[in-house]
Amino acid sequence: MNNFFRRLPLTTKLLLLTLVPILLIVYLSIGIYHDKTRNVQLIQGYIERIDESADIAELIGSLQTERRHSFAYALKKDIGSRTEMKTQRLVTDLAIKKLDQRNDSTLRNFEDYTSLKNLNAVRSAIDTGTSQDVVMQYYTTAIFRLNTLNMVVPVG
Repeated sequence: MNNFFRRLPLTTKLLLLTLVPILLIVYLSIGIYHDKTRNVQLIQGYIERIDESADIAELIGSLQTERRHSFAYALKKDIGSRTEMKTQRLVTDLAIKKLDQRNDSTLRNFEDYTSLKNLNAVRSAIDTGTSQDVVMQYYTTAIFRLNTLNMVVPVG
């Protein structure tokens, strides 16, 4: 092997001396690029889960506000509570729609699991004069079940 290198011309030896480090640098750069790409994808997964968690928290907040207004209306039957309740229903519907538009497997059929598919029926019952116990029980159960979906799990 030593004789092989002695017989090579000087330009070939110099070319090998520059080519080997350059190839090593290229190899290491590709490895670093793949590692950084994997890290970016992991962080992107975290960001998506955090955004989803924020959307669930927003829906929980809307449901809590709607529960408060619906309970007040079921208790007092006054016009002020009714208008606040109707306004909050629109906000809650937007939050449900926003969460429904997410393409996440953990949120598939979340309306069935949280009983939000029955929300319109419960709202109609509230409008027609159901008891405040029914209002509290329905909204509390839905909020509790939404909380079980609100976890930030590492993706990767």
